[in-house]
Amino acid sequence: MREKGTSAPTGFYHFMVNKFLKNVDNFAKGKWAKEIKLAKKLFNSYPDARFWNQVELDFELNSLAWLLSEEGKYALKVRGKMMEYSPKKTKEYKMQKRRIGRKSHAKRKKTLIEILNESKKN
Repeated sequence: MREKGTSAPTGFYHFMVNKFLKNVDNFAKGKWAKEIKLAKKLFNSYPDARFWNQVELDFELNSLAWLLSEEGKYALKVRGKMMEYSPKKTKEYKMQKRRIGRKSHAKRKKTLIEILNESKKN
């Protein structure tokens, strides 16, 4: 829940309505009042303006009431976890400069070209 005394930025509820709903231009005065009230309720549950800026839905809603349903709450919960997630930093390992193990005294095998070149010299 939001802290007492905090409120959304000026015009933020209108932003939420315009962002998530389709056919906003055709709303009647009563419909706007209902949607603004729902936007205030949603903002009280997630009082971070950055969160609402980052929430993206693959579809447009007919009403913000969907976000208060079980499916909508789950979608917002998932978006909230996605916003909070930050991958772990990778560890850096330093390689030792000294040699580990014994030095090999094995001779390198000759390539086919080297064998052919030797046969031409003889």
